[in-house]
Amino acid sequence: MPPVAKAKKKAKRTAEIAELMSPRSAKKQERKLKNFLMELDERSEEREEYTQSILAVNDNSILKAVGLIVESLQRMSPTNGQPDFTFEGKTYHLVGGEAELVENIRNRNYRYIAIRLLVACAEWGIRPGNFNLPQDSCCRCGKEV
Repeated sequence: MPPVAKAKKKAKRTAEIAELMSPRSAKKQERKLKNFLMELDERSEEREEYTQSILAVNDNSILKAVGLIVESLQRMSPTNGQPDFTFEGKTYHLVGGEAELVENIRNRNYRYIAIRLLVACAEWGIRPGNFNLPQDSCCRCGKEV
């Protein structure tokens, strides 16, 4: 490679790195991260509504079963309760309100997974405990029938 081409390539790469490390780029990345967290929160709230609609037609034994499944999922989680969040290949260490938000999202998703497991069992004719599907709404999506 001729020396001029090497110098151009190095200058181009240096400019790319400078742009990535600029305060403007950091603010842009922070906005993208916050928007993504808000989307995750909205999605987990929808899932929590579905979870609550299924739990409303069941008794406390199902609530205890969901609690046990959630505890198992938390034990198997690779994060072990640390408030870390990976977004676009970077891991962010969250503090304060953002850490609590991510923990709430994680717990809602665990409850949703537990309910989906019970619903899948019920769809296949396996009835764990006193688990009942709602009669007035779809058990897969939660929409009124």
